Amino acid sequence: MFWTKLTKNICMVVLIAGAIAIVISAISSMKYSFISGLTSLVRNSFDAFLTAAGVMILCEISENIHEMRKKITGTSADDSNPFGAPAATAAPAAPAADEWTCECGATNKGEFCAKCGKPKK
Repeated sequence: MFWTKLTKNICMVVLIAGAIAIVISAISSMKYSFISGLTSLVRNSFDAFLTAAGVMILCEISENIHEMRKKITGTSADDSNPFGAPAATAAPAAPAADEWTCECGATNKGEFCAKCGKPKK
């Protein structure tokens, strides 16, 4: 989840820098009209907050989905597997001692093949 953490950090920096720029802009426009400057400050601050909040909410949703996928698929705690496949694959189960495979490919338990009827060799 490197990219979501990086995006959240960038978003915070941009939000802080944007807030500073908005305040400076509002102060400079207050020279001409106090109401105009105040309106500009509130509107631009609200827009910047909504944009940053939207991006950060999407990052949180992404991280939550990632964590749920790890729990469901049983992946390890590290992020080395980006596609959500299980961390380790289980070896195929060994056949039971009384099972045998016929020449036709069927797996059987009795003395004769259930598919073709040939006897166990």
